[in-house]
Amino acid sequence: MRDALTYARSGPLEPWAARFLWISGLALAAIMLMICAPFWLTDLDSEILTVLTPAAQWLPFAVVLIVHLAMRPRGSGGERVRFRRLLAVGVRPVGRMFAAIGLMVITFVGVPLVTILVTAGAGLVDITRVEGAASAGLLVLPLAIGFMVFTFGEEAGWRGVVQSVLAPLGFWRSTLLIGAYWALWHLPLTLTYYLDGTMPLRDVATTTVNLLFAAVAISAARYLGSSVWPAVFAHALMNMMGQYAYSNLITPIGSLDDGSYWGFSGISWVVWAIAVALLSLAVKRRAVVTAGT
Repeated sequence: MRDALTYARSGPLEPWAARFLWISGLALAAIMLMICAPFWLTDLDSEILTVLTPAAQWLPFAVVLIVHLAMRPRGSGGERVRFRRLLAVGVRPVGRMFAAIGLMVITFVGVPLVTILVTAGAGLVDITRVEGAASAGLLVLPLAIGFMVFTFGEEAGWRGVVQSVLAPLGFWRSTLLIGAYWALWHLPLTLTYYLDGTMPLRDVATTTVNLLFAAVAISAARYLGSSVWPAVFAHALMNMMGQYAYSNLITPIGSLDDGSYWGFSGISWVVWAIAVALLSLAVKRRAVVTAGT
């Protein structure tokens, strides 16, 4: 297994990689469909998924671990590929890791706030701070740190093991492959809420696109921090900050008419595109990032 994550393509995947990825991907898709199918076929309340979601977040880690143990992959030189190496749970260099975490704070706090300011200026939404918004805002970072317990399960799989396996493809190819699968993997879940009547179809579409943009930022955290931990934190902060900002600082997005809703979403995606472009440049400047050391 290669020792570095490079921005540009650095060679072919390891001989065992394709089989590992196919088995892991199909297993994860099958499990997600099995979780959601009972809600499609029966009258089960989708609120039950709120309880199941924290456990489901650990599925990527569990699946890639089991597949790795079953395959016992070996590198091109015959050496065993260590799971811990793929996982990239190292914390050194510490300065680089915390710099990446700081950049994720700027990104995942900045994108919602800039989106709110621009869309409010365009007259698409009104800035209306709900009671208790200030005190709730102080809890965003502590809650994000706490919820890393759950997001580690996803990120250890996606931006840990899978990003390591795909590393020879370079930053953009590996990131877009992971992001596309990650967004599709969430689709049965969002469709369950749609079929239950708790999520409009337009929210299903925008959530899928938002996940694609967020995937690039989270992969950048892995590259810039030389570790999976900035990605784990970024994922948790994304969940906390998105929920806080759009629930406490503006008129409910769900109450917007279609024109305002898609205008808001379009501006959000432009802001995201600028953010991921800047993060990509940061990764490119780093050129080669030692992984898991």
